[in-house]
Amino acid sequence: MQQETVTAQQQKEAEDKLQSWYDRWREKIHTWVADHSAHQLADVVMLVPDLAMLLMRLIRDNRVPFKFKAQLILAAAYLAAPIDILPEAVMSVAGLGDDVMLISLVILNGMAGLNPQVLRDHWSGHGDVVQTLQNVVSMRQGFASAKVMDTVNMIMGKKDKKKA
Repeated sequence: MQQETVTAQQQKEAEDKLQSWYDRWREKIHTWVADHSAHQLADVVMLVPDLAMLLMRLIRDNRVPFKFKAQLILAAAYLAAPIDILPEAVMSVAGLGDDVMLISLVILNGMAGLNPQVLRDHWSGHGDVVQTLQNVVSMRQGFASAKVMDTVNMIMGKKDKKKA
């Protein structure tokens, strides 16, 4: 019985640390966007911490199938990588926008067979997570480069690059 209490306490502490990290990261991005951009992508960039938190929570959720978790881990690695398709240091807001686009596509493409409520249970952002992801993806025609789409297809294990 004591072991379960310790485990529950450890889980609570881990969640509290994750929430604190999320709050700090979101504030930093908000300040950076306010200082550097009035571009329409500012709202999309504000999704970065929300999506990062969603990835971390979904990866830890037992309701998420193993294959989808593997795809989420690859998307999280892309987000954390210092080198990506559109580097933030060079591309400013657009550099974070490709991260949002890629993660949104991976989640929407990979969630087939998963109850959307699982996503909603872990969403820290505003509005409905599924609708938010769909809105981001609907912008891809004018935003996502071929390299972003190639990366999504690689993560999803797709051979036909036009399906994503």
